Order: sequence, then structure tokens, then C-alpha cells
Amino acid sequence: MKIIFTIIILSINLSWASSGYSQNDQLSVNIKQKSVREVFAKLEKASGYRFFYNDDFNYLDNLVTVDAERKSINQILDGIFKQTDFEYKILDNKLVVVSIKEELLQNKERISGKVTDQNGEPLFGVTVSIKGTQKAVLSDANGNFSIDIMDKRSTLVFSYIGFLSQEHKLAGENTLNIKLLPSINSLDEVVVVGYGKQKKVNLSGAVASVSSDAIEDRPVLNVAQALEGAVGNLNITIGNGQANASPIYNIRGYTSINGGSPLIVIDGIVADGGRLNDMNPNDIETVTVLKDASASAIYGSRAAYGVILVSTKNAKKGKQTFTYSNNVSFRAPVIRPQYLLDPSQVAKDLNTMATLCCTVYDKNALDYAASRSTNPSLASIVLDPTGSRWIGLGNTDWYSQIFKNYGASTQHNLSISGNTEKATYMLSGGVEDNNGMLKVASDTYKKYNFLGKVSLNIKDWWSISNSTSYVNNVYDRPYALSSDSWYFYPTTMGTLEVPYTPDGHYTSAGVQTIGTLIDGGRSKSVNSNYQTQFETNIDVIKDVLSVQGHFSYYRMNNLLRSYNLPVSYMVGPTNIQNWGSNSTAYMSTQVSDQYYQDVYANFHKTFAKHYLGATLGVNQESYRSDYLYVSRAGLITPSYPTVQLATGTIADQETISTWAMRSAFGRLNYTYDNKYIFETSGRYDGTSRFPSSGRWAFNPSASAAWVVSSEKFFQPLSKVVSFLKVRASYGTLGNQNTSSNYPYLPTMSNSLSSVILDGTRPYYVSSPGLVSGSLTWEKVTTANLGLDVNFLNNRLTMSGDIYQRDTKGMLAKGGVLPNVLGASQPLVNAADLSTKGWELTVGWKDNITVAGKPFNYNASFILSDNKAKITKYNNPTGTLSDYYVGQNIGEIWGLTTEGFFTSADDIAKHANQNPVTNYTGVNPISVGDLKFLDKNKDGVISKGQWTTADHGDYSVIGNTTPRYNFGINLGANWNGFDVSVFFQGVGKKDFYPAASGMATDYTFFSLYASPWAGETVGFTNHWTPTNTNAYFPRMKPQIAESNSYELGIPQTRYLQNAAYIRLKNLTIGYSVPKLLLQKYRIDKIRIFFSGENLWTKSGLSKEYPVDPELVGISGGGGLAYTLQKSYSFGLTLSF
Repeated sequence: MKIIFTIIILSINLSWASSGYSQNDQLSVNIKQKSVREVFAKLEKASGYRFFYNDDFNYLDNLVTVDAERKSINQILDGIFKQTDFEYKILDNKLVVVSIKEELLQNKERISGKVTDQNGEPLFGVTVSIKGTQKAVLSDANGNFSIDIMDKRSTLVFSYIGFLSQEHKLAGENTLNIKLLPSINSLDEVVVVGYGKQKKVNLSGAVASVSSDAIEDRPVLNVAQALEGAVGNLNITIGNGQANASPIYNIRGYTSINGGSPLIVIDGIVADGGRLNDMNPNDIETVTVLKDASASAIYGSRAAYGVILVSTKNAKKGKQTFTYSNNVSFRAPVIRPQYLLDPSQVAKDLNTMATLCCTVYDKNALDYAASRSTNPSLASIVLDPTGSRWIGLGNTDWYSQIFKNYGASTQHNLSISGNTEKATYMLSGGVEDNNGMLKVASDTYKKYNFLGKVSLNIKDWWSISNSTSYVNNVYDRPYALSSDSWYFYPTTMGTLEVPYTPDGHYTSAGVQTIGTLIDGGRSKSVNSNYQTQFETNIDVIKDVLSVQGHFSYYRMNNLLRSYNLPVSYMVGPTNIQNWGSNSTAYMSTQVSDQYYQDVYANFHKTFAKHYLGATLGVNQESYRSDYLYVSRAGLITPSYPTVQLATGTIADQETISTWAMRSAFGRLNYTYDNKYIFETSGRYDGTSRFPSSGRWAFNPSASAAWVVSSEKFFQPLSKVVSFLKVRASYGTLGNQNTSSNYPYLPTMSNSLSSVILDGTRPYYVSSPGLVSGSLTWEKVTTANLGLDVNFLNNRLTMSGDIYQRDTKGMLAKGGVLPNVLGASQPLVNAADLSTKGWELTVGWKDNITVAGKPFNYNASFILSDNKAKITKYNNPTGTLSDYYVGQNIGEIWGLTTEGFFTSADDIAKHANQNPVTNYTGVNPISVGDLKFLDKNKDGVISKGQWTTADHGDYSVIGNTTPRYNFGINLGANWNGFDVSVFFQGVGKKDFYPAASGMATDYTFFSLYASPWAGETVGFTNHWTPTNTNAYFPRMKPQIAESNSYELGIPQTRYLQNAAYIRLKNLTIGYSVPKLLLQKYRIDKIRIFFSGENLWTKSGLSKEYPVDPELVGISGGGGLAYTLQKSYSFGLTLSF
């Protein structure tokens, strides 16, 4: 080898001419952190020297720094080689021969390995250095590296932009597998924004994002459940636990009296909440939330209340990859109402609470109930003394009769991705099968997802791509569950009632609860949603100016077929009756089409310390929806329940609805020296929903940010405060939410006349109502002030915002019209609202070494608050039955409870409570009754005129607005094991159970609302002479039958604290070491356990065992399909 080396050197010596620089000539060289190979190349060009070395030498990838001003070549090379373990020699022909130091050759060890991210993807360009030296190498495109060490006890440092640095102390091993974790809130993180992307450090608006790690591999029913609590002031209302539930999204609180929700954009195309809910969570790459006007303005009027940007996964460069994941979940109700099941006690209490009508159970029945309490084997249903009517004396827990203890569901996902020289592709499919929670009948939900993406680089400057998705879901359930009204019945059934007679027929109670589920008909919805999107991108000037265009077509096709049947039940041995009178078939279909097109250009260029970016584009959207509903009574046979096979009169309804928008938009960004950031954007929108005079609106915004930590004066603090940025923004947007697509047009309806002409009843057309011809956009103005600050080398991060959003010109009733006009007031832009709030996010991310292996851990805390107030509204009388100026949205008006009356003297001296306690058949006041405060000192407890000026003894006692929404995320991983814990909750929310017809909350009021309701365990804590510190008043019939009766009236004593904290998710996983998988050509195997809604602590009274997440919304208080906790086991496999 030495002979060959010498011959090569001599041949070069003989052929190289002596000319150019000498060793004494002076050079100036400034090179920072470049590989030795790159430094040699630059020196060859600058000096004329040639470098001779073994190209296999590992040191060529070492990073070195050269800072020489007018130095000789020897001085420069001395400085370079001090940073390495090598030496050099200059020959006469300006040849520099490089070799390793002889004394080090004996001790050299080579360490090799691979560096990947948290998902096992290789990382290219990771700096691998030996701690305490300047020696370093870079990982290659496959994440592989090798570095020579002279000390087997060395510590290697792995660092990469956007990831946490990691140290590894060698312990004799020669091969390493290193996994780097992303740095929390990394300043170089790229965030998706409207029509583009920006580095997080350059953002001046209020923007937050969630990665796929928080979404995928969780046993959730929809994307909303995964996002709940993940972003400050992204408020999500789940509604109920049905598999097809439609969550409601809100950003930063109450929007408008006419409603308003965030704009949802999926892969650049405007969508709606339904499409987001239908997505496969495993297909999502990131979710970005644009909160303030500056961040949202480029989307214009559609984005008045924020934007949710969803980006789906794309193919990654590299080999073809298959990924399969699944999970099996077992679901159980989160909370169930608790009922008293002692027949004797329940029968006595029912008699007491039914005194206004009758004596339900005579002495014989009470004696039998007492016998059943001691001997449950006795029959639970008997005949009355006449032998004509069944009497239930059982102990039925209706929820246990209807719902399972556990239900099962499965999810399967498969994706394939890869690339060729000119194209990338990704295919993803998912299947979900949910068997529901019903015990007595089936409710099944199946969902199928498909997503396909392909991108083709036609030229270096031109690419085209297509994304196509298809979602099909089928929900098959009992017809009774089609309406929330069914949930009313299980709460009203007393536990003494039983579902079946001795011969197996339904009882009256059984038919309403169980019979309608089993035999009352079915409802089956089939929803198919298809979308295809074409995109083209042209790099007019590479990395400077590009033009993009999108065309998207979306079709939603919903078909619902259902039928209901009368169900027979037995009142007595021979008395058969039907629940429901007719068998009816129903069919409805809705087909909706959306067309979306946009073309926009993006420009970005850096000039010295100046950065300039611009976006300019146009877009158009059009929508059409066709709806048809048909029903027909008199089914010939329930075996074929179709409209065609029915005999009654066909009832039908058809609706055709269209609307469209056209817009132009733009954005301008300027940054100076990465310290001073300015952005302005605007959009000019036109909508078909307003008359031509108010159809168009321009919505501008501006924002600025100052990176204080980049200033020289801040440098002394940089070791503690790594980053500090102040943000401010202001902008105006519009809201076009209206009661219909054409609210400015007077419409007429036709009806069947009651007059008979020529033997028939003709149709007539009613006169139209009044409309305003000057309707226009609601204006939504938002001011925002934000602060981003990182500490301790970006390990501790904080971000906070305060804001005010003013909604002006809300559509509301105009001025008072004369009664003789005979028409109601038209809607005009006449009301204003102001919402104020704040949000805070704190995070910590770090790693330590445990047992010689990196232990990575992280924690984050999110807290937000908002409240809204009416600032303008036409309510001249100040009635509290309508909005009024100064009203805080969510107010609860009620009485102040002083406790219970304790004596006759107490009653005599107190104010007159007859207006709220004196109703037919009930002794108005007695010891143990509720006692209310006479706030206005007029000697009478009343609501006055129910106006802002005179509201009697009522006052604002609470507010239903959820306050202090929070989320807590904890995570760690070590040696292949990972764990994440997520808590979510609400810090303050008031709620008063409803006492109004079929919305009555029997879970709370129990026998106080109806003597035939189920007696809850909480009801037993009522006032008696021996239990004067009870929760509820004395047993008094029907005092919660209405919200104007004493217990049904909202009041301070029973105002519920609906604040809660919930363990939303716990995931524990293990990834099999890659070294064990390599020989099987498997990239990843991960097994995991994941649980949802595992633990809840709420402020609700113990007498009110309901889910705090459901109270205060439709179906609260047990009147909804229960939310579920789930226990899931899953597997992820990649190869």
C-alpha cells in the first residue's frame, strides 16, 4: 500500500507545473461549519494548491470553521487540522498530502449507526459530533452515519434543526440507533396558513397547530373527539355518544345571535364540519387553527369566526412503504343515573307524591311491595283486585335493561406510499365497525374511508396532482332513536314498572322504552361523500415566484329510509292496546354539489436583510342542494317497508337551494433582519345571499410582530430567554349566516284552503312577509395582542393572546311597526355584540439519560376564556324574554334561596311566596319548603314585570358559558416504550336543570316533576323532620312540573357547577427495536393500549349523576345517547 501511494505521489510530482502562489503568500478565508471536503475545494480555487487524500477517510465529513484574514497557507492549514485527528505535508509542486496521525491509528474506533425521527423515518443531515471536540459528521439520506473516535468513553451529540439535541455516552457499542424528538414549538417549524406556508417564527397572527401524533391511533368516533382540548379556545361540543353525532366547532367563544362557525378548509378546499367529522383521523397530517382576523382575513367573509385548516398526509420520498394499523375497543357508558330499587320504599314515596291525583297503591299493594323487598323471588307484576289490570311492583333499572355494560368496535387502516423519479403516490383506506351500546336491539355504524393522492412532475418547473377521497357510512338503528324524544321515556319510567307481562307481552312501560326499540321500526341512513381535487403548480421563477391552481368537485349523497310500526302491549290479561296508531314508511334523499376553483400566485424573495412575500389570487364557489322527502302511512307488510307498498296518501316535500360566492384576495409580508415582521391581507367577497346593493364587501387586516430576542441589547438574557416575540393584529371580516339563502326576497307559501269550491278544497297562496332590501354582511372586527416567549434553550415555551371581537350589524328585528300593518318586523342589520377573551399555552420538552438510554419527556398546559355581551339591540320595553343591551350571553336568571322554612313563625314573618308556590291542590307553604330571598323588599316573591327595569326578586345567578377551558398533555418515551396522558376540562360553567315538558330533567327532579318518574338515589336526600340538613325540600307533589313552580324555578341552591376535569386519553405503547426487525424487512411494529374518557371529576352535586360534558346542551341530563369510555388495544405495522 505504501509503495502504491509513493508511486502516485511521484507521478503527480513529475506532471505538476510550478506556478501561482507560494507558501508565503497571504490569503483571506472565512468558512463556517462546512465539511473538510468542501473546505479543501474552496482552498483549491482560492490558492491553487491541490489536496491529496484517501476518499474513504471518514474525516472528510467532519465540520470545521476557518476564519483567516491575510494568513499564509501553512497558518490556515494549521488552524484546520487542529480541529481534526489528521496531519498534512506540502510538497514542492503545491500538493498537500493529508494522512491520519500515526500515533492515533492504533486507538481508532469507528462508530456507525442510524438516526430517525419519532416515527422511524430517517433524518438526513443530522450533525453527529464528539462532545468536547470540534469533530463532527453528517448523516446521509438514509439517516446513516459513521464517525471515528479515539476514546471509547466518548459522548456523541446528535443535533438537528427542529429536533431536540440528544447526547449518548458510549459504553462499548459500535452500532447505534438514535431517535430524535421534535422540539416543542420549534421556531423553524413550518405552519400551514391560508394559501401557503410560513415559518412559525415569522407569524404575526394568532395561529396554533396540532400534529398527527395527537390524532392518530386513538379509538375516537370522529376527529372532533381527538381535537377536544388540544388548542386554546378551540371549543368543541360533542353533543352525544352516537356514532354519527355531529360535533359543533367554535373558535374564541360566542359568535352571533344568528350563529356562526369556523371555516373549515381541507387540503386547500373549503369544506364543512360534516366532512371533517367523516375523515379518517389517521389520514391527517396537521390541523392548524387561525384565530384572529389577520390570520383569517385572506379567507374573507367565510372566516369571520376563525379557520380550521386540515392537511392530509402525502407520500414521502424513499422506498415503497406499507403501513397497517388497527384497534379493538370495548366501550362502556361514562356515567349512569342511579335509581332506588327498593319496591316498598318506592311505592310509599310514589303514593306521597301522587296525592294531587289519586292513591296509586292500596294497602294490599304496599304490603306486597314490602314482601318483595325482603323476597325478590316473588313475582314482580301482579293483577289488581279486579283482575283486569297489571300492577308493576318490581325493581327495574331501565338503563341496565336498555344499554349494554360494554359495546365493541374495531378500526382497520392501511396505507401505501412511494415514489418514482417523476411521481409520488399515496393510497389510504380505513374501515370502522361500531356495534353501539343498545342491549335490546341493534344500532350499528359502519364507515369506509378512501384517500388517494398522486403527484407528477412533468417538468422541473411544472407539477400536477390529484387527490380523491370517498367516504361511505351506514347507520342502522331503531326508528325510535331517530328523535331525541325517545330518551325522555326511560327517565320517566318508575322502577316499580316492569317491561313484560308474565306471558311475555310488553307492558305499558315496556312498550315505550323497549318495545319501540325492538318492534317499532328501523331507520337506516346511507351517506356517500365523494371529492376529487386537481392542483397544478408552476414555478415561474424557482424558489421565488410560483402559480397554483385548484379545481375541486364535491358531492354529498344522503339517503334515509325508515319506517315505524305500532307496537301492541297489555294493560291487563285481555286488554290489548297499541303504542302508535299507524305504520308509516319514510324516505328522504339529499344530493349536494360543490364546485370550487382558485388561482393564486406566491412570491417570496430575500434581499440582504429584507424578506418580501406576496400572495394574490381569485376564487369562486358554487353550491346546490336538492332535497326530497316522501312519507306514506298504511304499510301492507312490515317485511317490505317502502313507500310504494303503503296504501295511504303520499305526503311529500321538495327543496332546491343554491348559492354562490366570488372573491379576490391578497397578502403582503415583509420582514427585516428576522426581527421586524409586517403582514397585511384582504379579500373582496361577493355573495348571492344579499341584494346587489349590499352583496360585495372588502375585508382588510394588518398585523405586526417584533422579535425582541434578536436585538443586541437582549443578548445578555439569551441564556435564560431563548426567544421573545410580541404580536399585534387588527382586522375586519364579514358574516353571511342568514335564515335562508335569499332572505331579501319575500316568499309566499301555498296551503290547502278550508273552503270547499265545486266540491273540492282549492290551494291558496299566502301573502309574503316584509323583508329588508338593504341587508348586508355582519361586520366582525377583531383586535389581538400576543406574546411568544421561550426559555432555557427553547425547552420551556409560552404563548399568550388577549383579544376583542366585535360583531356589528347582526340581523335582528328592526323598529316597532303599527299593529294595523298585520305583519311581523323584517330582519335588518340592527344588533351588535362584543366578545372578549384570552388564551395561554405553556409547554416543556426535554430529555435525560436513564440507564444509559435517552428518556424524553414533555408536558403542556392550555387555558382559555371568553365571554360575550350584547352592546346594541332593539328592545324598547327591556323584556327579559328577548336580547337586551348589556346582556351577558348565557345568563341564568333566578331566585336566591335562603334555605328551608324551619317553623310556622318563620313562614309568618317571611315575604308572601304565593306567586311561586300557590298552585292548585298543593299546600302553599309548610316547614321544609324552599324559602326565597325578598331581594327588592316589597314583601312579595315574584318576577315583577320581567323587564330589565323591574325583575322583581330575580337576578342573574349564573351563566351557562363554559369558562376556563383547559387541556393538559403529558408524554414520555424510553427504550421503545411511550406513554401519553391527556386531561381536558372546563373550569367554570353554571347550569340549571330544565323543568319544561319533554325537556324536563327527570334525572335531577325525579318524583318532584312526576310521581311516575324513576326515583333517583339523589331524591332520597330530601327534607324530613329528622333530616333537616337535606339537599332537597320536603316531599311535595309536582313542584318541578314547570319552571315557574318553586323547585323548577332556577335558583341559587340548586344551581349546578358543571365544571369538570376528565382523563380524555391514556395511551401506552411499545415499539419493537429496529435491530430485531431489520432481517425481516420490517420498519416498525408498535403495540399499544389506549383509553378514552377513563376518569371524570365534576362539580355537579352527588344527587345529580350525569355526564358534565353533556349538561346545558341539547340532550343533557340523561336525555341523550350516553357518552362512552373506551378501552382499546391496537397494532401499527410498517414495512
